[in-house]
Amino acid sequence: MKKKLIQTAGANSIEANIRAQNSNRAAKTARLTREELYKISLTLDEWGQIFINSAVTIGTALFLLSTAMELFFSWPMYIDMMSQMTGTGNNYLAAVGGGFLVFWGAYVSHLIAKRMSRAMLKYHVFNMTQTADIKTPIAAVEEKGRAARNRDFTLGIILGGVLLLVVAAISWQRVWLISDITGADYSLLHKLLPVICVLVEILSGIFISYLIARLMKVVKVKRLKHKFEKEKSECAYETMMTQEYQQQANKSDEQVPYSKELHDCLYRYENRSQDNENYVDEIPAVKTLKVVVADVNGLKAGVHIAGVLSNGEYCNTITTNEKGEGILTWHSDAKEVLKVYTNNVEHNGFFKENSVIRIDLKDEE
Repeated sequence: MKKKLIQTAGANSIEANIRAQNSNRAAKTARLTREELYKISLTLDEWGQIFINSAVTIGTALFLLSTAMELFFSWPMYIDMMSQMTGTGNNYLAAVGGGFLVFWGAYVSHLIAKRMSRAMLKYHVFNMTQTADIKTPIAAVEEKGRAARNRDFTLGIILGGVLLLVVAAISWQRVWLISDITGADYSLLHKLLPVICVLVEILSGIFISYLIARLMKVVKVKRLKHKFEKEKSECAYETMMTQEYQQQANKSDEQVPYSKELHDCLYRYENRSQDNENYVDEIPAVKTLKVVVADVNGLKAGVHIAGVLSNGEYCNTITTNEKGEGILTWHSDAKEVLKVYTNNVEHNGFFKENSVIRIDLKDEE
């Protein structure tokens, strides 16, 4: 019976340390998540300041409207084009063809955006500074940004010109075929309308890449917030369970060895609220005083030790292990222990932090 009780008590001590490790692991993950969340929030704020005076909303609305108009007016043209290529009209293939030209136009907008908008150039340079080597001068990054702007603009003009020629050729061919079949005479505006829509799409879509990047960041922020709350809750649960197992270990008279993981977890339980974000913050650096207790028979286990700091605050309380050792810990600015108590018997100091002292008990103790 006695052997079984000791094994059960030992299990409580071991489980307390395991739960403490889980708690601190969740706290660390929550801190890393919060740091990443903070960095992304700063980036979004900086992006917002860059585009604060830009017509992002109007330009994007015009891009979407011109895209819708282009697809509406050119849909029969895409069906005819796919019919000539495959021998049969197909709405899905027409959608693929129309989508290809729309994305082509959006890519051209992306290439010319840094030339069309100063804000887009600043946005591009800012993003480059976030990934550049910390030793790289800002002027060098800005120089690379300007070089990329000129290179992309040249490529954009070429691809944009080719796109307009392709759309114009398809439009002219369709109008010519319909005129040949029906004899109807279409105006120049009718022939140029798809080209005009694509041109407006190119000029107004310069902010699309920024909006897509911002949307991705916003989605990531929501995901990270959810992850932070999950890890924080996990930390709180494991911390609570650590305290429960620790209490049970104390009731069972287990000699729980000192563990920084366990100490940090219990400090969090006693001094922090789960409602506060600092709940998962790192535990302040701990100061220690190792106390070795002995009597006439040698090192003495099971002695209850405590301490009073030089500023009047109290250390933790602990019971010496089989080697007669107990470690007093504290987090305050005090660097000395004024008094040490062994089973409520006072021993005057001062005892320096991070040192080892030996106390020899008298017979009456």
